[in-house]
Amino acid sequence: MTTAGESDDEDDIDRVISVFRSAKKEILEIMKPFSDELEKIAQREREWADRRDRLRTEKHERERHPQTVQRVIELEAELKQTKCENVKLSDTNRNLKQSLDQAVK
Repeated sequence: MTTAGESDDEDDIDRVISVFRSAKKEILEIMKPFSDELEKIAQREREWADRRDRLRTEKHERERHPQTVQRVIELEAELKQTKCENVKLSDTNRNLKQSLDQAVK
């Protein structure tokens, strides 16, 4: 059970806490316009940074495009050559299989 002295101490502490909270609330109200303006500035900064990043990406892609096209051309030629080799090997395989079948008969 609390005594009258302890209750007074708690009341004093509660009043001090209340003063701090009121001071904090006052300062936050004073700072609100500044905080809002800082938020707007930060948002615009992010927008400009995003724009810069998009421009850098587009520039990089434009620089890489000819290399990419060249690589695609090379890969298509390689694919065509591989398909031709595959056809030749399939023909050879079929001929060898026929020869083997005839030799077995």
